[in-house]
Amino acid sequence: MLQKFDKYILLAFAVLSLSSCDVSNKIIILTDKNTTKEVLDTNQSRIQDSNTNTVANQNTTQDGGTSTVANQNTTQDGGTSTVEDQNTTQDGNTSTVEDQNTTQDGNTSTVEDQNTTQENNTSVVFDRTKIHLVDIVSLAKAKNQNVVEYLTSEFKKKDKTNFIDGDQNIFSTKGTVFATDTWAGQFDFSGVGWDHVKAGTLITNQHIVVAAHYARSKGATIKFLNADGVIEQRKIVALKYLRKFNAELGDACVEKLDKPVSDKVKVYALPKSDISDDLNTLDGAPYIMTDQVAKAFPEKIKTLRYLGNKDYSVYHVVNWGKNSDYPNFMYHGARSGDSGNPHFLYANGELVLGSVLFGYGNGGMVSHFYGFKLIQDAINQAIEDMKDF
Repeated sequence: MLQKFDKYILLAFAVLSLSSCDVSNKIIILTDKNTTKEVLDTNQSRIQDSNTNTVANQNTTQDGGTSTVANQNTTQDGGTSTVEDQNTTQDGNTSTVEDQNTTQDGNTSTVEDQNTTQENNTSVVFDRTKIHLVDIVSLAKAKNQNVVEYLTSEFKKKDKTNFIDGDQNIFSTKGTVFATDTWAGQFDFSGVGWDHVKAGTLITNQHIVVAAHYARSKGATIKFLNADGVIEQRKIVALKYLRKFNAELGDACVEKLDKPVSDKVKVYALPKSDISDDLNTLDGAPYIMTDQVAKAFPEKIKTLRYLGNKDYSVYHVVNWGKNSDYPNFMYHGARSGDSGNPHFLYANGELVLGSVLFGYGNGGMVSHFYGFKLIQDAINQAIEDMKDF
């Protein structure tokens, strides 16, 4: 890890090794065959690799002097800036970062891989080989807002003056051309496999999450339309149901692809788990729901809560429904076949994966919420278990 200095760092050449109201008394589990299951309402670790990243020709001004630093896997007690697994190859596995002037007096620059967001002079590039967490609570505090205020203000930046029926469309030509003139077309949905109703959403560049009861089979293919309009096809080589790691996670599954997608395909971060410390933190927050025909809808979180029964464990969920700030045609009630399609918060200019659909109850939909640490830990365990596939 890069040392954090009091003043400025000029980074040159880098050679790199690499979803507050009650849910109804029953929850319906959606399936592909219009069958249902009734569920009674009872309510990150990050696997860090040890790759060494070398930064050479790094002129660092510190107390009037110049220092050249190499082999920068160093953690400073005062703060950490990281460069890891950038997965960029140029001229014989050499990746060049030029003229990246970062002010370290109160502002943080973190370089970990290829997905980049910028807000309040903070630049974050995260490692696409591991799950990444977005600290929404801290982003809200930086704006002197609570979480719902912050997420609402971010979401409103994407509003249109006049919504029309059709603004839900993610594609202008299904599967081959992303829309550019619709509300939904403003967001990057390249990290979702829209080739099948079962979907599949990237949480690393080689792992997707799906609903366990509607998972893609091992050996099946999945297609992503990348930012250049090119279809990238991958094969499912392994899958792990999260209930293996925790019985409360009855309808969540991680699947591994045969090889990573390119940097032209979006990988989605998850909310940092402190957002779920208070189950009411997200009450009323805007939430983007997608469906089996590649449409997106602006909806609203009702609450986080615990839920489950002895026959079908579906604890740690988010419940959401209609957002009255938007026209009726911009609302979608879940139906059979929507299972596995993703739902997002919008923070710091990026979609943040909150859940994938597995069911609905009176007045709203319900899914495991990926902002719970218990779920994040299980995801990491699943990824570790599949490392040799």
